[in-house]
Amino acid sequence: MFKILIVEDDHANYILLKKVISSRFSAELFRAENGLEALKFLETNKVDGLILDISMPVMNGLEVLETIRKDKNLKNLPVIMLSAINSREEVEKAMKFGVLDYLLKPFYAEQTMHRLKHFFDHLTLLDEKKNSDEAKAGKKQILIISPDKRKWEEVTAGLDESYDIKIFPSGTSGLEFFLKEFPDICVLDKDLPAISETIIAKKIKTTLSEKHNMDIELKCAVIGVNDSVSEWFDYSIKSEVELPSMLEKIS
Repeated sequence: MFKILIVEDDHANYILLKKVISSRFSAELFRAENGLEALKFLETNKVDGLILDISMPVMNGLEVLETIRKDKNLKNLPVIMLSAINSREEVEKAMKFGVLDYLLKPFYAEQTMHRLKHFFDHLTLLDEKKNSDEAKAGKKQILIISPDKRKWEEVTAGLDESYDIKIFPSGTSGLEFFLKEFPDICVLDKDLPAISETIIAKKIKTTLSEKHNMDIELKCAVIGVNDSVSEWFDYSIKSEVELPSMLEKIS
């Protein structure tokens, strides 16, 4: 169940929103009647999302937005704005602060439900990502790039649960994953199609060098290279069956 703070000075609008949200979505709702009251609430309460009116007494919605976007704990809080139809200029200003969406008043059933669904779908995706990241915590992620997925699945099936294994058939798909996730270890099979293992290893190393400010430790091992390890590889093994012993060596 998501915790949502609705910041709305008009009681009738709040009651309407509350009924609409409660009828379709799983949410615990809280209310603040102005921007200052909302900021005080957020100081001591954690919420998953904010539904924020623009025009309010004491402190308006744009002032609240500007304040929370400067707060390290609130800067990424998903926000959907409420605005009167004649306030489109203010809506455009709000969108510059990274607002997810907006609802125009008076509320029209179809439009309101569509945009609320978008809002809660976004919250669901964030929650799923958070749970996924927590599940990965403490595990070493291994990227294997090889056109022969089956042989690597057989080898990695015997590894313990402290490893999170990802296997990609080509250098392009593998590099795309690397640039998104920055795994702990990369294993590059020999004779890769299109992009050679040496070029991939060089790209990985140079990327890490360029991002020197990131606290990332990555080992790059190439499979099928029997001569001395080049500058782009940390380890060399003769075949996939040596992977478990190689992992023990570098752990």
